[in-house]
Amino acid sequence: MNNSLSSISISSADYWNEKLHFTMQTNGSLPAVGSRVPDFCLTNNELDNVTLATYRGKRKILNILPSLDVPMCMTLTRKLNHEQLSLENTVLLTISADLPFAQRQFCTITGLHDMVTLSTFRSTFGIDYGVQIVNGALTGLMAQAIVVVDEQNNVIHTQIATELSDELDCESIITLLKPSVSISNDILNTPAQLNNRRESFRINTLTLISPPCYCKIELAAPKEDATATYKRAYALATDTIYEKLKRQRKNTANLIVEDVGTTNIMQLNLRDISSSGCSMFNHDEEFSYFLVPNAIYKDCSIHVLDYDEVKVSFRIVLKHRIGNYNLGGFNEIIGVEFINMTQAIESTISYYVREIERQQISLFNEETGT
Repeated sequence: MNNSLSSISISSADYWNEKLHFTMQTNGSLPAVGSRVPDFCLTNNELDNVTLATYRGKRKILNILPSLDVPMCMTLTRKLNHEQLSLENTVLLTISADLPFAQRQFCTITGLHDMVTLSTFRSTFGIDYGVQIVNGALTGLMAQAIVVVDEQNNVIHTQIATELSDELDCESIITLLKPSVSISNDILNTPAQLNNRRESFRINTLTLISPPCYCKIELAAPKEDATATYKRAYALATDTIYEKLKRQRKNTANLIVEDVGTTNIMQLNLRDISSSGCSMFNHDEEFSYFLVPNAIYKDCSIHVLDYDEVKVSFRIVLKHRIGNYNLGGFNEIIGVEFINMTQAIESTISYYVREIERQQISLFNEETGT
């Protein structure tokens, strides 16, 4: 009998290569985009408990892995850790079933000393987040997944791998969290600066224009099978719109109710606009539920200056909570990209922008006496 085989060791990479095409079934589904993420109690490298409250006020990337030893997981973790360093107010939490000692060793070996690793070894995280594998040899471990959470602990993006060989999309996560629209705080741009941006039709100071430029977004009335959360959010949003209409129009409640289609339309002032997208201010917390990344709204109306409204459809790509604005209160910047644009609409928007730039240049000349 040849005993030489007993001395052959199988490397970690070879072991996982045999498992890469294993199709995973999980105990549930990831938290839905727009929902509040479940709280957790995980263990860091110092054996201390860590919860959502530990990172209060920060955006969180939950990098969920079966193990740091899986090659695909290591690759994604390196990418995310590198990119996360350039993101503002964002923490990357790498979560696996590895013991804290093994996670600390991984960080030492790889040189990723600034990475936060958390262990699930004494928690129900995998079950609570719907990622616990329930079939095959990896039963009890977690599927590879990403959950991106905003400052208020609302889910804004998710991904999950159905096989270990699947590669999650790091770029889409970084694109989501990096501002994709201009949110400059400049009070006034010089004519030269405005002209340099002419090709992208980008402007930054719509707040100087009177009357304000704004976008109208219609909310879909809840259907019979809508969730209780959606019904409540819709009721709160429409109540807010109703109260605004009363103040603006100074009419009786009956007249406003009879104005069909207005009490379910959010109106947000624009922050900037280009032929490819725009950003808007949201100052009403009741609207925030509906303004989440990846949400698509069709046939919205954009009103710029004294011109007719133009109809656009868009996808939300950015949601960013900001500090006090004007008199304080709730403040968000919502960035969107236009979809299904026609040449005619693009031309109309570019014309709008040129007119706004003309007003800005005129204002600048008046202020400087040039």
